Amino acid sequence: LYWARESYRCANDLEYLAKHFLRIKSKTIIGFPTLKFNKVQQYLWSKMRAQWEREGWIRQVWGKARQVGASTLSLALIFQRTNFLAYHNAFTISYDEPSSYERFDAVATFYDALPVPLKAETRYRSKSKIEFAESRSRILVGHSRNVNVGAGEMNHILHMTEAARYHNAEQVQTSIFPTISEARGKDPSVVIIESTSFFGGNWFKEFAEEARAGRNGFEFHFVPWFLHEEYQRPAPPNFRMTGEERQLMSQYGLSLENIVWRRSKMSEYGKNPILFFQEYPVSFDESWILPTWTLKTFHDDCLDALFDQVRP
Repeated sequence: LYWARESYRCANDLEYLAKHFLRIKSKTIIGFPTLKFNKVQQYLWSKMRAQWEREGWIRQVWGKARQVGASTLSLALIFQRTNFLAYHNAFTISYDEPSSYERFDAVATFYDALPVPLKAETRYRSKSKIEFAESRSRILVGHSRNVNVGAGEMNHILHMTEAARYHNAEQVQTSIFPTISEARGKDPSVVIIESTSFFGGNWFKEFAEEARAGRNGFEFHFVPWFLHEEYQRPAPPNFRMTGEERQLMSQYGLSLENIVWRRSKMSEYGKNPILFFQEYPVSFDESWILPTWTLKTFHDDCLDALFDQVRP
């Protein structure tokens, strides 16, 4: 009776399931702690639930800073709805093969660490797919260069992670979007497209802009780096802020610890600090500032030679 109650609650309360049973690899703790939602995950989950209640399904696009937990949240939702519910097909797409293995490893860790009474029996498991026996649900993990693997059947949950890095995003959209379920209500269809900005990721940028304008049926949210509570560092003695840092603190409500972390992190991008704004932006627009080397079509030597030939 106890495990029956736990199973019911886990099937209906994602945050409870994550906090008590879903194990993850952590950057700050050795071992496999349970997934306690950070501020970013709480924020994004609240936005998903609000859209579900309002529209009957979930259609989300997230621009974000790096390593804030958005992908882990998406995988937790996928695992919940396939392990505990019947007839749910989930497909998560990474940008390349190695990253797809990392995604599957996260899902496999969820399953392997789950108490036996909560585990749905599997009938098939490989390095990229789990099929559950009685529920007939499945989880499939692929990458953008091999999306045809997920195009042959209905997908009730689609997760596209780091979509700005897809080399063939238009092909992914053409192949996979027609397979997305349009179910609404108690068992809604779910589509989550999330990414850190990346030079050349025009499809994601344009798709996100359409969502921001309310023109494609998706809801857009942006996660700045300072929303993640781990991006703080104690201030050393005699730490003095620059004028720019004081302005950022005032404009975005940053703490002194945020500013210290930011300065330390920016120092890692010494050769091209613009990349910091791409990976740790305070706004979606800032994240698309191009690195200096991307602004030039021709090499400097070529430009110098052409300049020498210019006559008034």
